[in-house]
Amino acid sequence: MVHTCASLPADGAVDINGSTVTPSQAAAGGGPFSIGFDEAYRRLESLPRLFIEGDGSFVWRTDDGQIDGNLFDRDGRLLFVELKGACSGAMFRQCLDCLAAESLLFQLVEHGIFVDRETVFRLFFPEHHAEAS
Repeated sequence: MVHTCASLPADGAVDINGSTVTPSQAAAGGGPFSIGFDEAYRRLESLPRLFIEGDGSFVWRTDDGQIDGNLFDRDGRLLFVELKGACSGAMFRQCLDCLAAESLLFQLVEHGIFVDRETVFRLFFPEHHAEAS
């Protein structure tokens, strides 16, 4: 995908929802997740009211919102996960807990930056910010 990009300040900070966010200095693509595709599939499948297809596409709808996602793998290892939707912080955390225990990096596509888990919770789930880790 190719997008135009507004010029960024020298530190790369952008404004998101009224908060100044400095992109993570961690490099994306730190390798595959510690779990394989099949294990991520099984963990997600155990969530109530989650529907998942054999190709790894899924939708999870509860009273707390909806998450649509796709699992992507290479050589049996989970490579990355695409998530979108609107949900509570608790629901989002539960979804993430199914995927990995390792440190995660989130790409905010609309803003063209990568941020850590704490920043995602601070921006989008302030009521759960302290529980992000």
